[in-house]
Amino acid sequence: MYKIFSILFTGYLKIRYFNRIKLFGIIILDEGFVKINIAKGAQLIIKGNISLRKNTQILIRENAVCVIGKGSFFNRNCSIVCRENIEIGNDCLFGEDVKIYDNDHLVDEHRIHKKEFITSKIIIGKNVWIGNSVNILKRSVIYSKSIIGAMSLVASDLKAPGIFVGIPVKKIK
Repeated sequence: MYKIFSILFTGYLKIRYFNRIKLFGIIILDEGFVKINIAKGAQLIIKGNISLRKNTQILIRENAVCVIGKGSFFNRNCSIVCRENIEIGNDCLFGEDVKIYDNDHLVDEHRIHKKEFITSKIIIGKNVWIGNSVNILKRSVIYSKSIIGAMSLVASDLKAPGIFVGIPVKKIK
């Protein structure tokens, strides 16, 4: 049943976001519903089949670009909020509850601005494994064949591939 729903959902997205989405495969829905929203002027590029589990959200805001490589898998409750640019390579694995944000709210000495943001690109290479409950923030660069341990925080360029854990992440191997 999910196979039929996956094909229908992919078709719906192509119609709903006609000039905002480039899909070179299908979105495989393993279980439950997902949310994909692509604002005006934004673009979502999916380079092949990807798998999304229940409650995954992909939100692409105005004028932003998000690229997801083929063979990538997002487990339950993952969120991607893209306000500038997020690039995810082929064959990446994301554990449950992974959050990817290329933006922060603007904060000045008087207040936290609800509708103003500071943004910066995120790059995730190929064959990357992101453990459960990892947060990936703006300016992050995760190199191909890296592993990010569960409950870690990535908020910078990791400089090289490896195994990383902690808040903030530190290379352990």
